[in-house]
Amino acid sequence: MAHQFKTYYQEVNDDLLCDQSVNYIPTIVNGHLNSNNLSPASDNITIKESHARNVKNVNINSDNSKRVKHKIRILGDSHARGLASELKHRLNQEFEIQGVIKPGSTLEKLTNSVSSDLKELTKKDACIIWGGTNDVGRNETNIGIRSLHEFISCHQHTNVIVLKVPHRYDLASNSCINEEVKTFNRKLDKLKKAHQNLFEVSMDMNRDLFTRQGFHLNTHGKEQTASDIISVLSNLFKVKRKSPITLMWKEEDLDCNGKGNGLNGKINNGKSVKVMAKLGSTRQSNRIKNSTSAKQNDFLWSM
Repeated sequence: MAHQFKTYYQEVNDDLLCDQSVNYIPTIVNGHLNSNNLSPASDNITIKESHARNVKNVNINSDNSKRVKHKIRILGDSHARGLASELKHRLNQEFEIQGVIKPGSTLEKLTNSVSSDLKELTKKDACIIWGGTNDVGRNETNIGIRSLHEFISCHQHTNVIVLKVPHRYDLASNSCINEEVKTFNRKLDKLKKAHQNLFEVSMDMNRDLFTRQGFHLNTHGKEQTASDIISVLSNLFKVKRKSPITLMWKEEDLDCNGKGNGLNGKINNGKSVKVMAKLGSTRQSNRIKNSTSAKQNDFLWSM
């Protein structure tokens, strides 16, 4: 019965909306006009209002886009959770930060999931990659390094910041995986020498920065990592001021042409004067100095 009443109500509304001669009083629901009880004239009003709102939003976005000078894109595994919000909290409005997190992904999957947005980045932007832990755990260090090499080679138009693989405190320090972590970071150092647009961020190996489990970073570890990334970004985007070019001192003769050389108002009858700095001579004092006397007769010596 309720379904039949709903159908009849919809048919009545359709008939009323088709009648152009009837004027309706629009109802306000949650601060907006109810679209079910609007006449064709009120529809035009809402269209104009929505158009004005859209224009206003576009202007706001355009103002924000004018403020943005650097775009930061983050690609990472589970270690990169919360990194985008931490960087956004610390950086100003000149930085636009977006992140894509894929837990359990290798570097090959992270670099292959490249969006078209990365192709629009410039030297004023940066792409942050935080991965490699799953590659090391699967003994696929060479595959991960090769994926990074291909990604950096295809993105020479922007800056790439890669974070080193952290130490795993959930395993023994002399385990084969931790030895593979050192191998991965060492190969990453060699990869940096081959690419000028590659920048590294070293991980702090302090145990207090990791969770009780020892695999992921805790809150303090994320804050420390964000500070290290910000220091790299500040050095990367800082304004490099060129030092002024200094000229060597050149001694020249002054030709006064009978007007004087300007030194004490003297005139040299048109002769050229060579201005040289006067070296000050040491003065000797004419004060009579007292002769030295022996102190054997002093009361201190008699004791």
